[in-house]
Amino acid sequence: MSIKIRIAAVLVLLVFLGAFMAVLRHTGAIQQTDIIVRMENGKELFLSVAATDAKRTRGLGGRESMRENEGMLFVFPKRDFHGIWMKGVRFPLDILWLTEGQEGVFTVVDTKENAAPETYPKVFLPQKKAAYVVELNGGVARKNGIAIGSVLTVKE
Repeated sequence: MSIKIRIAAVLVLLVFLGAFMAVLRHTGAIQQTDIIVRMENGKELFLSVAATDAKRTRGLGGRESMRENEGMLFVFPKRDFHGIWMKGVRFPLDILWLTEGQEGVFTVVDTKENAAPETYPKVFLPQKKAAYVVELNGGVARKNGIAIGSVLTVKE
């Protein structure tokens, strides 16, 4: 096989792999980790960050599933009663509203466990203002002892 054919074959393979990875990332089969957070029990959560209006609106909508230790951190510009809905979400979620104390240390101020996809268009609101929301697979909060007052710490 000539060198030109080998180079062409490698380029085609790289384009195919790039497209395949893009599809997996878009469908949620793989998720980019932006931040790692440690729970009080020492276990870690691998969170992607939604800090823009577009990313917050999309959230986890359209994803088929997440691994148990994955989730999404929603970052809002200010503390408020930020509502969360289940639009396009295909699996139950635990929703945690957080405030930040010292840098990188977050306290859970409210929770909604096992929010079901079929609850859409209902909007879940916290009892206290928060600037951050974490969405995890349904049941993860209870399994790891996360409740109001729990502390999550950014891993450095």
